[in-house]
Amino acid sequence: MPKLNGPYEVFDIGDGEAVQVRVIRTEPGEIDIHPGYGSTVKTVPCLRLHLQHPWVEGRMPYIDITSTRLKASLEPLLQNLPAGGKLVRIIKHGQAPSALFSVELA
Repeated sequence: MPKLNGPYEVFDIGDGEAVQVRVIRTEPGEIDIHPGYGSTVKTVPCLRLHLQHPWVEGRMPYIDITSTRLKASLEPLLQNLPAGGKLVRIIKHGQAPSALFSVELA
């Protein structure tokens, strides 16, 4: 799997929070993360969602999904994206590492 170019925009929201984004394309790959504290680096699979606009002002126009559960929910919904992309709503339930996500097309 190819290494994705930085900067990374690892997706993380709080319990009960929701975001709505328009996904125009996806890009699978791997990114390096620094879990916890210290200098340890871990390479993890990632699904980069390229967005019509940044999901937070001042950030890049993509988000990097590293949660296995969230990737599994998003991948089937985002196959064969039409011109103009798809509007997706993501809601987080709980805290990492056992957080669950609701995903729906808006």
